[in-house]
This record gives sequence, structure tokens and C-alpha cells, in this order.
Amino acid sequence: MSDVISAQEENLYDILKNNILDLKLKPGMILSIKNICETYNIGRTPARDVLLQLSKDGLITFLPQRGTMISLIQLETAKNQRFLWECVEKVVLMESMAQRNINVITELELSIQRLEELYRSDQLDNREFLKEDRNFHFIFYKAANREYCYHMLEERTLDYYRVQLLALSDKSMQKKILEQHKEILDAFTSSDSTGLTIAFTRHIHQIISNDIVKQYIELFDTSSHFETKKPSILDMDFLAEAKLHYHL
Repeated sequence: MSDVISAQEENLYDILKNNILDLKLKPGMILSIKNICETYNIGRTPARDVLLQLSKDGLITFLPQRGTMISLIQLETAKNQRFLWECVEKVVLMESMAQRNINVITELELSIQRLEELYRSDQLDNREFLKEDRNFHFIFYKAANREYCYHMLEERTLDYYRVQLLALSDKSMQKKILEQHKEILDAFTSSDSTGLTIAFTRHIHQIISNDIVKQYIELFDTSSHFETKKPSILDMDFLAEAKLHYHL
């Protein structure tokens, strides 16, 4: 955000950004600036400034004579973002393994326990599951003193995040993620660099698939479908309302 910005604008920016990333706001949906202003009690000029910043993040698309749209997920962008994670994290995994200690292993084990609890829960909470999945990976960055790299990747890979969230709408995908985390931990604990690389590569490559694009085609840039109505979108939760189920 700009250095000269009000707390009100910064708050609105964070709220809208989080709602877009968490898929509370549906990709392809038209935003009403009037609705934004009324809901958050903010003027049109600062509201437009926030939307402009979100457009720079790739989360908002301005459509000539149509309005403002929640950006569709750019499939090729998501694949390139995954590539960035893969390239950086392979190095981080090796660095963290060289410096590993019992505290790191304990943190990883606790993360897996939390994932197991989320997986066994009757309520499918893919947002919390993804949050813990990311925490598991962050432990390696922290161990290698590469937190800066992690946060840079997190800020630059927003489409990949939304694809991950979609994929985790299926319980079977959560199970696969959980089992793969265990494989990664086993290889890390055994100082098996080859096994660690193989387990991580398999782990990161399963999320983006043709199946998930077909399942949610209207959410990706391969579709021309946009919402044309003016619903009270700021109070809804697309992911919850849609009751998404991703079938492999």
C-alpha cells in the first residue's frame, strides 16, 4: 500500500484482500462500489484507491462499462507461482535438514497432529487446514533462517493460494496432504535428501490439475462467465454457500 494512506483504507484493503483470498468473494463476481461504501462507511475516493491497489495485486479486474470484478483465477499464473515455491523450497528443505534439531522435528510433529485433528473433524474446514499446511512448510523456512523468502512467496503467489483452497474442499485431498506431510517428515528425520525431494515434489504437484479446473471452470480465466446481478456480496461466503466438493 501507499505510504500515505488512512487507517480506514488500510483496514478495507486487508478485509477485501482476505475475503478474496479466502474465496468468500467469488472469482468473476461484479463488485458494487456503492455497496462497499455503504457497508464499510467509507467514501468513494478511498474505496476506489483500495480497489486500485487490489488490482495491482491481481485480485481485482476493471471491466470497461461493466464495473469492477473479483479477478478470475489465472491458471498459468498459478502454475508459475507453484514453480516459484518449488524452486525455493527445495533449497530451503536441504538447508533446514543440514541445521535440523529436535525442536524443528517436534514442531513438524505438532503441525501434523493439528492437521490430523482438522481432518478428523466432522466439519470440513479447508481454510484452517490450508493455514496449518502452510505453517508446516513455514517451519522449514524458519529453521533455515529464510522467513523473508517465505513471506515474499506468500505475498506473490495469490492465485496459487486460491487454487489450493479449492482443492482442499475435498476430504480425500486433505488426507493425501496429511499423508504426504508424514512422508516429508520421515525423510527429513532420516536425513534422506533424495527421499525428501521426491516426497516434496509429489506433494506440491498434485494441487493444480485439469480435474479441478473442469470442476470449477467458471472460477478460472478459461471461462467468460461473470455475475451480472448486484447481490449483497460483502455479507456472503461463497466457499461456504457453494458447499464445494472437489472430486478427483
